[in-house]
Parts: sequence; C-alpha cells; structure tokens
Amino acid sequence: MAQEQKGIFLSITPKKSNRTRSSLYRISPDVALEHFGNKGLILLAAKDRFLIVNKPAASLLELIITAFEERIFSDAQLSALLLKNYQLTRDRGRREARKILKSWLKEGIFVDAEN
Repeated sequence: MAQEQKGIFLSITPKKSNRTRSSLYRISPDVALEHFGNKGLILLAAKDRFLIVNKPAASLLELIITAFEERIFSDAQLSALLLKNYQLTRDRGRREARKILKSWLKEGIFVDAEN
C-alpha cells in the first residue's frame, strides 16, 4: 500500500486579502445622482431603490462620474483620482479607494467590468 505524501503546499491556507474581486470596474449604467441641500440622492434603477448620502459622498460620486463617465477604470486609477483631488498620502489613497470599491460594489453603484 502506497503511503500518502504530504507536501508543503497542502498545508498552506490562502491569506485573506483586502483586495476586491476584480481589478477593472465601471459605474453602473443604472445609477443617477441628484443633489439636494446638504444631501445626495443616488438612484439605483436596476435595484428599484435609492440611497441618501451626505454631501461629501455625493460630491465624491459626482467627481468619479465626471472623471470616468462610461469608461472602465482600475483601482489604481480611482486611487490616483483621490490623490489628485484630496490631500491624502499614497497609502491612504489606496486604502480609501479599496474601501470605496468594496462598499459601492456591494451597493451596486459600481460593477465589475470583467463580467
């Protein structure tokens, strides 16, 4: 009877990553943004719902919509946009871009462009 050999690779478990699923994204075509007072209304037509956000979040989405329109963008491009428009360190810009991507993908504001 052959003895089972255990290799080093069998004992390695993948490290959880903070990275998002894809590296290419686009703004959902079903998203519309309206400003009112110190709030923003994000309409998610495909999900038949809306989000009310604070003015900074609405301004950030407007900046992203203006910068990328219907184009595909990467996490690095989003990070660069944040660095250009906000006083952030490079590391902070990357972290903020990852947080935005994770949250807004979940909400349906962004979609995975690779699917």
